[in-house]
Amino acid sequence: MGSPSEVEHSTDSHREGARRRLPLAAFDFLDGGAGDEVTLRANTNAYSRWSFLPRVCIDVEHVDTRVTLSHASLDVPFFVAPSGTHRLFHPDAEWATASAARDVGAAYVTSTAASVSMEDVATVAPDERWFQLYCFRDRAVVDDLVDRAALAGYRALVVTVDAPVLGTRKRDLRNGFSVGPDIKWANLEPYGAADLSSRSDGSVVAQYFAEQIDPSVAWVDLARLIERTHLPVYVKGVLHSADAQRACDIGASGVYVSNHGGRQLDRVPATLDALGPIVDSVGASIDVIVDGGVRSGADVCVALALGARAVGLGRSPLYALADAGRRGVETHLEALRSELVHTLQLLGVPRARDLDRQALAAHAGVSPYAFHTPAIPSPVSEESRRSP
Repeated sequence: MGSPSEVEHSTDSHREGARRRLPLAAFDFLDGGAGDEVTLRANTNAYSRWSFLPRVCIDVEHVDTRVTLSHASLDVPFFVAPSGTHRLFHPDAEWATASAARDVGAAYVTSTAASVSMEDVATVAPDERWFQLYCFRDRAVVDDLVDRAALAGYRALVVTVDAPVLGTRKRDLRNGFSVGPDIKWANLEPYGAADLSSRSDGSVVAQYFAEQIDPSVAWVDLARLIERTHLPVYVKGVLHSADAQRACDIGASGVYVSNHGGRQLDRVPATLDALGPIVDSVGASIDVIVDGGVRSGADVCVALALGARAVGLGRSPLYALADAGRRGVETHLEALRSELVHTLQLLGVPRARDLDRQALAAHAGVSPYAFHTPAIPSPVSEESRRSP
């Protein structure tokens, strides 16, 4: 059991605080997933199928939490993953989550759908800040967002590719969810989103993205983006090793294993189950990072041991934000780092970057995705792929 401070600032405690403080529709928007939420539950449950196999009589008085990506060294192996409209959960919005990440030494990813502009977030965010990008129909908008990110000092792009259309989120439909008139989509206001605040008919988020996101995006479009920018590009939303290899082939700096927090296609594998085969396929030549279901420092250790180079935190910082504002986010991230150090000490692994599969023992019934790459289906035609 963790220290009282760690327990107090655990994901579960902050989730309960968020549930008490937020209106039902806002809490369900944060907490819910697509379809019957099978993948949402699977993301978290996947971590419980793994046991640690510690070593003893190893000097762990001093623990090094640093890890290295192809373009950066991170003080801690976790980062705040991209998510939109933080102002929906607390008035301090992205100001709070970004500055808390900075003070804890975690990297931070600003969403295209942020409620504070990327330029304003950059004034309080850590130096290691990345910008998450959706592929819109208007490529001039995409190009301008990329240029703005570079000018604002963002050090990498995270391109989301698992949302050609939005998933069906039953909680939001049941609640008639709308972000409401007080939430601004600051990054998108120059491109016609300024009038969104005047709408209140149903899900503004779904309505706007249905109009703007391009479902025809293919590998040739990603290749163009990679060629156009000097920033490293991480392809987010990859679950199949064949797609990971394709991202590697077109020059991406990283593969981001994600199922959008279980918010897109339901019944896809938990990200932890998809991680192993992707690492086996491309992990020696490209960064592999992961999010989905991470709730503790021990979970971070499991993901690192399975080959992730860094681990994204999606819902947990937002639960903390809703529960206790900026201080809640900072104390939650600090508790996560403390849990990470404590787990590494008990594992007998003094450096986070040295974690590997020897630190794990699988429970009976563990998913075959963990270590075995699934067979790659017969390729479709090059024309249908729109290959670069």
